[in-house]
Formats: sequence, C-alpha cells, structure tokens
Amino acid sequence: MPRALVNYVRYIGWFNTRVGKIMEYGIFVIIAIMLIEAVRRYFFNNPTVWSIELGKFVLGTYFIIGAGYILLCEGHVRMDALSSRWSAKRRTNFELATFFTAIVYLTVLLRGSIDSALFSLRLSQHSATPWGPPLAPIKVIIVVGVSLLLLQAIALFIRDLSIVKGKPIQ
Repeated sequence: MPRALVNYVRYIGWFNTRVGKIMEYGIFVIIAIMLIEAVRRYFFNNPTVWSIELGKFVLGTYFIIGAGYILLCEGHVRMDALSSRWSAKRRTNFELATFFTAIVYLTVLLRGSIDSALFSLRLSQHSATPWGPPLAPIKVIIVVGVSLLLLQAIALFIRDLSIVKGKPIQ
C-alpha cells in the first residue's frame, strides 16, 4: 500500500478519534441546557424560549460531528445477522462491495448540506421560532460532520482493501 494512503488512513482515524473524544463531553452540555430549563420552568415558573432549540442544535452537533468516530469504532447500526457468522475476509469483501453505496449516499448528503448551508448563509436564514436563532451555524456543522464521515468511510475502504491484498494497515 502506498505510504500516502497508509498515512491518510492513520491521520483520518487519529483525527476522528480526537474529535469523537471531544464530542463525548457534548452530552454534558445537553444535560446542562435541559437542567437550566427544568429549574427555570418548575421552580421559578419562568421557562426559556431558547433552551429546547439550543438543546436540539447541541444534540445535532453531538451526533453529526461524532459520526466519523462512530464509524471508525464500528458503532453504527449494521445488518450483521448473517455477516457476524462470516469469516473476516468474507466480511471485508462484503464491506468493500457495499462501500460504493455508502459513498454515493454520503456524497449526495454532502452536496445537499453544502447547498443548504450556502443558502442559509446567503439569505441570513433564521429559525421560525420565538427565539429565532440563525440556522447557518448548525448547517455548517452538518457539512463538517458529513465531511468527516465521508473521509472516514474512504479511510475504511482503503484499510479493507489493504486487508484483502494481504497487507493490512496497522
């Protein structure tokens, strides 16, 4: 396997691991937001207009930015009722065959998210809620998350290809 591809697989894995480890703490941000809302609503009878929507934005960030790390750790939902019984080589060949479906999906998703983010930035789009925050930041975050997921999928394809060739990347 060419050195550049080996370095790519290692770097993307390292980067998504770092990002994923940082995003693990996002759950505490979500808990804090919901706790503030609960205290204000039930103890002071003074609910916020921003907490639920901000919680959704933080939760969306938590999931989409961490998606590449979850793919690296093989934590995404899989239909492995059959493949769990297969040999490692057969499972790797199956993953290589299905890679192109994932790439088409992620490429279309990336294109759509870029278009949506550019539209939101161009028109200074805001949420149609009482709080009305700008939508561009969360849409840019979606672009970043889908990009990290796509880069990780490509890295896993290269890794699986090296396994099939008998020279696995360590």
